[in-house]
Amino acid sequence: MRLNKALLLSIVLIFTVACQCSAPSLLTSLLNRETPPAAADIDTPETRTYDIVESIQLTNDGDGSASRVVIRVALIQSIPPYQTVEAFSSSHSFTTVTDEYGNQYAEIELQDLGADESQVLDFSYRVTVNEIRADLSSCSGSSIDSYLNNETYIESDAAEILNLAGSIRQDGMDECQTARALYDYVGDHITYSNYNARDVGALTALEEGSGDCTEFSDALIALDRAAGIPANFVEGVVCCTENGFTPGSVQHDWSEIYLPGSDWVPVDATWGRAPMQRDLYFAALPADHIIVTRGRNLAQLDGYHYYYFRYWWDFDAASVTPLETWSILPAGQ
Repeated sequence: MRLNKALLLSIVLIFTVACQCSAPSLLTSLLNRETPPAAADIDTPETRTYDIVESIQLTNDGDGSASRVVIRVALIQSIPPYQTVEAFSSSHSFTTVTDEYGNQYAEIELQDLGADESQVLDFSYRVTVNEIRADLSSCSGSSIDSYLNNETYIESDAAEILNLAGSIRQDGMDECQTARALYDYVGDHITYSNYNARDVGALTALEEGSGDCTEFSDALIALDRAAGIPANFVEGVVCCTENGFTPGSVQHDWSEIYLPGSDWVPVDATWGRAPMQRDLYFAALPADHIIVTRGRNLAQLDGYHYYYFRYWWDFDAASVTPLETWSILPAGQ
């Protein structure tokens, strides 16, 4: 956390919350799901519908009152062909903010959160999720000229990554074959290393050969972009919490790539790292991944994940801490 001076001698504390997969936060969280369901367990119907509740409890553990708390929470949206939000409700009224990726955020302002007081914000959804399995039999046509640049943690212009992508792409490969070869390379050469408390980026993940779901995604996106294949970062949650919620057990990162003839298709390099899982997560997803945001280094979350908040106090210091929980269950359960 870091303290900044504000006008009129008030003090603002900016506190940021990280994805369990990897983010530069002072908070730590438990491991993300290390192993996907076994192939035999993924006899997925065409669609599944889930009841989802994200709860964020803000508690003031300080001696003074927080005169103002502003929180911004990423909202689950309908995103064809992946998912449709059938119903939504929020415990608090909010202002909607939209970013350049089309992500939407609920911005909520709380007043006078006193010492030892808490506020719980609930966001409830019913979401129908579609199984995705793209047809790559015709990988031809025009591509797009966006989502190819390097950015923080996705160093697609690094010489090492450019050279590696060039060595993986063999003569005669089309974009779909190249994308699959890059995906297989990440699965073969990066070992899942459990949750990292900080982002390390694609270059370090590829050099060290280890990482969590954020590093798997960053590495694959960097290689795709270096090979001229548009790729983007996706962050969301995955089914389910029937046995109760464990912090960090459902938040997950994966990616999208743009392939001629297929448009954008999903790729989950983390869950597809085992050879027997590869076909399930390349240009395909079972109906158990729910998108929350698209894009890396989101400005509306100050570069962090899922939600972001800051607060002010006037006299005795406040200390607002968060507790986020998710419930993701088959609808009606």
